Amino acid sequence: MALGSRNRRMVMDYVAYRLERAHLDWVTRPILPSPDTPCTFMRTIADEFRERSKDRINDDMAERMHLVDSDSAQAVCGYCGVLNDLFEQEVKWGWIVGMFAFTGTLCECAAKRGKPELIDAFVDAASSYCDTNLQPWIDDNGGWDGFVEYYKDKSRWGEIKWPSMTGIICGAAAVTAVGVATMALLSRT
Repeated sequence: MALGSRNRRMVMDYVAYRLERAHLDWVTRPILPSPDTPCTFMRTIADEFRERSKDRINDDMAERMHLVDSDSAQAVCGYCGVLNDLFEQEVKWGWIVGMFAFTGTLCECAAKRGKPELIDAFVDAASSYCDTNLQPWIDDNGGWDGFVEYYKDKSRWGEIKWPSMTGIICGAAAVTAVGVATMALLSRT
């Protein structure tokens, strides 16, 4: 798994950090450089966000979405559906932090279930989503250095909110169900 874009390095660093903290293996984990300031900030802020949102972003939520029960293609489809819902109206640094925390949670669940292919799939999808959908906004807001500057003011940490998961879970479950039904129909032909 190549390091690739700056966004990809951010995602890989965060996922590797989360899995290491949980004492879980990422079999295909690449050798990563030491974390720079944006990576360190993301770790710290996403941990804080995760702690405040543990009733909404947790293993149980990942289980209810059935993303870690799916094959890679279905999981990525459901995951990207969640991201599309999250960023549908606007992009904010706080929602990007939430995306990282959510991705880390899904990767932890995949590792616990012995599904390293899903870890790779979620990392690829998050990286691609950042590159394709969020990069213009990230650039307009100072890049990852702008992220650091924004969150140097710790009072902004409390602004990070994760939207209600009810609609997102229903949407992801529907996308996953459609994927399963489509795969079943295709396998019959």
